[in-house]
Amino acid sequence: MAKKKVRQSNIELLRILMAYGVIVLHYNNRGIGRAMRHAVPGSPNSQYLFLTETLFICAVNVFMLISGFYTYGKHTSSIRRVIRMLVQVSLVRAAFTIGLAAFDHKQLTAVEIGRSFIPFNYFMITYSVVCLIAPYLNIVLEKLTEKALNGMLILFLILFSIWPFLSDWMNLAWDINLNAVNTVTNKGGLGGYTVVNYILLYVIGAYLRRKAIRVRAWRSLLMLLVCGAVIYAGGYRHYIDGHDGLGPFFAYCSPFVIGFAVFLFLLFREIPAGENRIINEIAGGTFMVYLVHRPLIPRIITEIAKSGTTAQLALHQMKWCALLFLLGYALHKVYTLIAKPVYGVIDRHVPEAVIRAEVNTD
Repeated sequence: MAKKKVRQSNIELLRILMAYGVIVLHYNNRGIGRAMRHAVPGSPNSQYLFLTETLFICAVNVFMLISGFYTYGKHTSSIRRVIRMLVQVSLVRAAFTIGLAAFDHKQLTAVEIGRSFIPFNYFMITYSVVCLIAPYLNIVLEKLTEKALNGMLILFLILFSIWPFLSDWMNLAWDINLNAVNTVTNKGGLGGYTVVNYILLYVIGAYLRRKAIRVRAWRSLLMLLVCGAVIYAGGYRHYIDGHDGLGPFFAYCSPFVIGFAVFLFLLFREIPAGENRIINEIAGGTFMVYLVHRPLIPRIITEIAKSGTTAQLALHQMKWCALLFLLGYALHKVYTLIAKPVYGVIDRHVPEAVIRAEVNTD
């Protein structure tokens, strides 16, 4: 009998925290939840929002790093798993598009309904890409010598993190256009919202697994404080100066945001949580939490960021983000109840398709 896979609850707890953090980021976002748009620059409320932004800006990077850490060593990837994820994206998107339109007494055209079933979710598309190519990445990462592996990681960090960050920062600081020399795109680093950055985080996670790197908790905390202070100071200065967006210090490809993700992961690895059934159960719903909160969070009234006290803003933010998390988890249970038997029938009649990375031994 195959041995049941043990899910480490310390990392599952981190997964829960980062899912909550994504909701916080979207609550703050100037174009989604709009809290930062309402807050007065320089006010205590704006400072609070930037503090929460700093704490959770690494969330997506952490998810990719966790994927690299736990997928390292596998030479196959499941096409069925990727299809299921994208089907879930499509069904949730369509359900909320149609449901919210009905709630608002808005009529949708046939084209709009059809479009609602398309999985318009850039992160899930790029995440799926990384899942599919992971076996090939793993082969390379396994076969490299220690020296070559270290060199590869350093080169990746320079090309896909440090240089794009410096290029985007100099664009603003010197008021010149250096996009043509950016190593990611000719439009800059795009805030790290690229498959290049997600592959980099996957490689870092796999590197931590292969090297079995452990760092004492106090050292991780110290590095988190350093990275966090740089992110906050650089991003807040960008905000106070009246620029749109959060700037390069808050980009996913920023070496400081990547560093924050790495040391947060290493810190949680040192938490002796064992295997906690409750934590693991809740963590299983984080994907649905991610999908569900996005269409709902623009409906939260965040003008309190301008009119309320910082305590009122903090309570408002925590309340709504927690409620959206709980709603996502509840819908996860409903979806699982419905989808599990359907997937079971499909699994019995449709052969599993996998991408397999094999090494030439000739």
